[in-house]
Formats: sequence, C-alpha cells, structure tokens
Amino acid sequence: MEQSENIAVNNKTRQHKWMLSRAMHIGFFVLGLAISVFVFLAVQSSVNSILESNYKRISKESSEIIASEVSELLYSLRTVTALIALSNEQNVDTVSQKLRRVGQSLENFQHVVWMHKNDKGGWSYTPLYVDDPLSVISDYEALLNQPEMRRGVSRAFSSKNEVSLVSHILSTDENVQLLKADSGSHFFALIHSFQDSRNQNGAILAVTNMERVFSQKALNLDQLVSRLEIRDVTSDEQMFLYSQDRLSATQYPASQSYDFTIADRTWEIVSRFYKQNNMFMLEIFSYIVLAFGVTVTLMITLYLRSNHMQALKFAEMNGALAAKNKDLQDEIKKREELNTVIRRSEEENRAIIDSVSDIIFETDADGKILFLNAQWTKISGFEREQSIGQDFLKILHPQDHEHIEKEFRAVLAGRRQEFRMFTRLRTADGRFRAVELRLSIVTQDNHEKKRVVGTLIDVEERRRAERALSEAEKKYRAIVENAAGGIYQLTPEGLYLSANPAMARILGYQSPEQILREVKNAHGSVYLDAAERQKLMATLEKVGSISNHETQVKRRDGSVIWVNENIRSVTDEQGNILYFEGSL
Repeated sequence: MEQSENIAVNNKTRQHKWMLSRAMHIGFFVLGLAISVFVFLAVQSSVNSILESNYKRISKESSEIIASEVSELLYSLRTVTALIALSNEQNVDTVSQKLRRVGQSLENFQHVVWMHKNDKGGWSYTPLYVDDPLSVISDYEALLNQPEMRRGVSRAFSSKNEVSLVSHILSTDENVQLLKADSGSHFFALIHSFQDSRNQNGAILAVTNMERVFSQKALNLDQLVSRLEIRDVTSDEQMFLYSQDRLSATQYPASQSYDFTIADRTWEIVSRFYKQNNMFMLEIFSYIVLAFGVTVTLMITLYLRSNHMQALKFAEMNGALAAKNKDLQDEIKKREELNTVIRRSEEENRAIIDSVSDIIFETDADGKILFLNAQWTKISGFEREQSIGQDFLKILHPQDHEHIEKEFRAVLAGRRQEFRMFTRLRTADGRFRAVELRLSIVTQDNHEKKRVVGTLIDVEERRRAERALSEAEKKYRAIVENAAGGIYQLTPEGLYLSANPAMARILGYQSPEQILREVKNAHGSVYLDAAERQKLMATLEKVGSISNHETQVKRRDGSVIWVNENIRSVTDEQGNILYFEGSL
C-alpha cells in the first residue's frame, strides 16, 4: 500500500515537471518569436526611414527648383518697376529698349502693363510687353474691374513697395476669359506699386502662369516624381500640375509637402513619387530576417526540449532540493535587507521632515492629530507628545473653526484638491500667532483609513514686516505729496516717471498725471536752453549729483521762470544710469 502511494506521488511529480518543461519551451519559443518580430519591425522601420529621407530630399530639391523659378519672376518684376520709377520716360518703346539693354527678360510673362495716372485723374494702361491677342485698353479695364483684382491693386498700394499677388484671374468678359490655361494651370497676376521720379503713383501689372514660367526652362525634376501640384493656400486653388505616367512603376503611398512664399501669398507644393526599383531587395530584407529568426527559434526550441527532458531524469531530486534551499536563503536575505532599508528610510524621512521650517502635521478622518514634526515645538511651544491625539481645530483660533472644518471635510471627500487660508495658532504662552494653513493631500494607511496631511507656515514676522513697510511707504508718500518744492524722477531720455503736486504747480500743470501724460522729452520741452541741458547731463554722468543749479524752465502756458534744481543719478550695480531724481 505504501509503495503504491509512493509510485503515485512520483508519477504526479514527474507529470508536473514534464508540464513545466513544456511550458518553458513554449515560453522560449514565444520569446524568440517576439524577438524576431521586434527585429523585423526595427529593420522595416529603418528601411522606411531611408525611403522617407530619400523622398524628402527629392521633394526638397524639386521644391527649391520651383521656388527659384518663382523668385526670378519677382526679381524681373522688381527690376522693371525700379527702372520705370527712376526713369522720366513716358514712351513705351524707349522703356522697352532700356529693359533689353539691362538684360531683363520678360519672356516669363504674357502681359506686362504699366498703370499710371492720366491728365483726367484716371488710370491709363500702357503695355510694355504683350505675348497675347489682348492688346486693347478695354480688356485691361475689364480685367482690373474684377473684385479680386481690385483688392490686389489696393493691397499693392498699401503694402509699402511690396508685391501683391492675385492667384485667380477669370471674368465674364469674353476677351478676358482667354486668360484660362488649357491644362489646369491658372493665370495669376503680380502687382507692384511705386512712385516715379515726379512722385506720381504707378504700378506694374504682370500676368503669367506656372506653365509659361517652366516652358522657358525645362522642369528638371527627379524621375521618381510621379505628380507635383502647386496650390494657393489662401484660396485653395490649383496653380500648376505636373505628372508623368510610368505603367511599370509602383506608387509610393506617402506624399511630401513644401510651403514657400510668393509676394504676399503662400503656395504649397505637394509631391508624390514612384517606388525605386533598386529598393526591392531592401524592402523584402525585413521579411527575410523574420523568416530566419522564426526558423532559428524553432530549431533551438526543439534542441533545448530534447536536452532538457534528458536532464530532468538525472537531476529531479537534487535540483528541487537545491532550489528550495536557495529560495529559503534568498528570502531570509531579502527580508533582512528590506528591514534595513525601511529603518534607514524612516530615519532619513524623519530627519528631512524635522529640518523643514514649517509645521507639518497629519490627522485622521475625524481631525485627530497623528503626527507633528519637530518645528511644532519651536513655533507653538507645546511638546509633540502633549499635542498628539488632540483635535487639530483646538490649536487654531475659535473664530475660524467652522470655516476650517467645512473645508477639511471638502478636502477629505475629494471635492477640493487643496485648501489654504490665513489663521492664528494657539501658543504655549496663551497668545495666538499668525500662520498660513494648507490642507492638500489625502492618503490611506494600511487599513485603508483616510488621512489628511497639512502644513502651518509661520507668517508672524512677515506680517509685521509688511505692516512696517506699509507705514513707511505711507509716510514717504505723505512727505512727497505735501512737499513745498517739486520732486520728480526722470529717465535719461527726458520722460517723467513720477512727479509730486508741487512739481505740477511750478510748471503750470493741473496735476502730476498731466505732466506724465503730456511731457515726452523734458530736456527739450521744459528746459529753455537745450544745449546747456545736454552739458548738465554730461557732467551729471561723471560726478553723479549737482546741487543748487539755477536754470530757466518753460511752463505749460509758455511763460519762462527761473528755478533752483538739485539732481542726482540713480545707477544699477554695473554703474549704468537707470533714472534721475531731482527737486525744483
């Protein structure tokens, strides 16, 4: 009977170890699979990063080509404007010849029109360059009569010699309707205002589209660019579209965008790309890594399983006994280390809390004091052991009990995150001391009972200092306000920072505020002799103060009086003058 029980126990133990071994092998396989997936994702991320960086570079280079071409448009327009503004010529042929002599090409524009005032006060339109059947004056009038064009001209004349852009030109006029590109590339106008040498207002109106700009110079884009679109960000209009079809190529799923400024508008360039053929092996490399990792993991798992099953037959008993002894020793060691750390932590925390200059206390949900730091005895005069267990409301002034208890319950219930107020603390000599009470933390002990942690900050000395400072300020202000002579503070630039009523009376102003508001530079508007004043300021920078200086000042009504002035400079730590203080 006993032998049968031993056999059953041994069989049960062997079955348990077999199941444990199987679980370990499954866990190893899962871990190896996870590592393989991680490496796969890392390699795939690196490949995508390489591709993304390459496409960003291509997008940037393409966008810089376009931005450079557009910059040449603005340069050409500004050159034409500068030439006309500096010229007295009114003859179109003469102006055109000058443009050719300076090497300025207008071939990127379809229309370049000179807008200038005529004898009747209206606008005249003189074509400088025309590459279109539209050459009649009424056509330009119809074009400029559009609301968007009128706003563009208004912006050009109000932008202080900057270029204004009208991104969409379309009219119901049958002649102006010719200004539509056949391929979806909208015409747009650049308007640059100026004043000529006779101070007469004028403007240059240049009409073109992106297709015409790039027809003069081949658009040298990378072969991987499948589509490039330029849109006006403000009006959301398509200004240009470039695309190429490659039937055997695969589209890259992501696109790149690039913004640049033309005149007073912002254009966005959106690029799409074909996948690079030479990147095929790089893209599938991550899948090769994944397959290799899974295969290696499976082979190692099978190998470990075979070896482990053999080892279990020889080391079951010894391994189990050694593991038990080791676990027991480790547990004892951990408990000893943990107790040491806990004792050390408690001592350090107690030392830190006791070194704080404020009173730190802890209460239970009923308001009974559970903890006080060493600062309690220094401020209140009571011993900590004497105060532990008391209701914390009894240590405060009775007038505040009702309000503090209400806020204490709100913090305890979680309705308020923090509560603070100024109150008074009862001290051992029977007096009350001004403190700031803060309740902000709700914790739970091992029995899940709520506790409130708060602080009492001693503000008695600060309150006394504030009252003394307030009294000193009142006395100083009363002296200044009631002084018989004028007292002022003045910046080096001549701007009054302050003045008393006597100062206002001497200078003929109704109030000190009127002096501060109206006098912008006392050196030139108050003191009669500006040159003498400058010499005085130079001397003051060297010596620091001047006494009994007699000079003439101009009152607000224009009358001139003699005054006796004392003045000194106020400097910072580096000796730089901040302002001047003086009296009249």
